[in-house]
Amino acid sequence: MTYKPLLADADMQALLAASPLGRGTARIAYPVTGDPNVVIKEVHLEFPGANFLEWNVWNAVKETVLKDTFGECFSISMTGRYMIMERLDDLVPADYPNSPTAPAWVGDIMPKNFGKNQAGVIKLRDYAMLSLEKVLNTPGGPSDRAVWQLRTIQQILGRAP
Repeated sequence: MTYKPLLADADMQALLAASPLGRGTARIAYPVTGDPNVVIKEVHLEFPGANFLEWNVWNAVKETVLKDTFGECFSISMTGRYMIMERLDDLVPADYPNSPTAPAWVGDIMPKNFGKNQAGVIKLRDYAMLSLEKVLNTPGGPSDRAVWQLRTIQQILGRAP
């Protein structure tokens, strides 16, 4: 199934299955009716920063060597409250050694933030906590596009330099 990159909240709500798969500090993950390969992450806080952050990170890494480390984001709602992401199911302890190495700028690295897709590939499924200072101060420096994207994220989160 394909999704437009930007959808109305009502369009996302129409795709939600009745029972959630899981709940985190900021979001609830729902299966998508008719598509077992994706989930919808719904932010249950007032500000949808986690979805905006993951959306921007995905768009920054999707054409880099980091692509296979991060769960793919397919669509975000106009308000950011909903986001469609690749479904990455829970790992079992035997999977932990096969988890990819996350970049140093990704925070909150723990087994529950990784998952496995239907093809058996392990990726990060929750990467909304970042240390932007580590990205912006990397020796050799990030690309101009990455700097722009990360500064935009900082502004959205109210942490502009």
